[in-house]
Amino acid sequence: IERHVIPAIGQHPLMGLRPEHVAALYHSMLDGGASPRSVLHVHRIISNALGQAVRWQMVPRNVAQVVTPPRPRKAETHALAPADLRRVLEAFQSSPYYGLLYLAAFSGARRSEILGLRWQDVDFDRGTIRIVQTLHQLIDGTLVFEEPKTQSGRRTIPLSTSAVLALRAHRERSEAEQALGHRTLDSDALVFIMPDGRPIKPYTISQAFRRVVRRLGLNVRLHDLRHTHASVLLLAGVHPKAVQERLGHANISITLDTYTHLLPGIAEATADQFEDAMRDQQDTVEIVS
Repeated sequence: IERHVIPAIGQHPLMGLRPEHVAALYHSMLDGGASPRSVLHVHRIISNALGQAVRWQMVPRNVAQVVTPPRPRKAETHALAPADLRRVLEAFQSSPYYGLLYLAAFSGARRSEILGLRWQDVDFDRGTIRIVQTLHQLIDGTLVFEEPKTQSGRRTIPLSTSAVLALRAHRERSEAEQALGHRTLDSDALVFIMPDGRPIKPYTISQAFRRVVRRLGLNVRLHDLRHTHASVLLLAGVHPKAVQERLGHANISITLDTYTHLLPGIAEATADQFEDAMRDQQDTVEIVS
């Protein structure tokens, strides 16, 4: 609002705001290098605000509703092959970020969810983690904790045996580091912190990841560990509903829209599966040749 909306249309009285003013804002943002997704986000903010103004009878109509925002391009997803994932994790094995990246790859959790994880959210006996808060960095560098945006985002993720072992090893290393500074790890302490006890900034881990994968000749982002987790599960035959719940997607259509293209031959396989199912029922269904 302060960076884009107010400088462009803030001088207009509410009753004097017209569709061309809003359209000019969108064009200005695009010409200035903003992405279509950023413009769409601004459009939603303006439309919601004007919608409230209509409900309060401050204006007769929502002028943003007659302005068509740009359609953002669908984000391209990249999934690592299992062999490449092993290479990435091996490259980080002596790094303080190893446990974090191992958990990202083996849980499918988002960066913000992992950085917001506390030890009280880890259940070693049951082998689970609970996602109840996220850590974000604002433009001015301030770190803020927030609750998951949706109810589905607030979830419990079962972990594999190796992921639990990686977390235990990380706990031992972190306890030793904090002991050097005469600090202890309380239950409400973050799982992943700097050696001095401060939270890890999101961009710090993303930049470290980018440097290492480039040396390995790979063109992937930290977020692609999440895509890798999902694609491996789907290719292994895990039901999309289970993958959706694990990833914390608000609904299963998000999971299907994002990852169906990673399943080569899925349409052909579906047809074959139907025929196989019909063949299994030949005792009760007559197949017409």
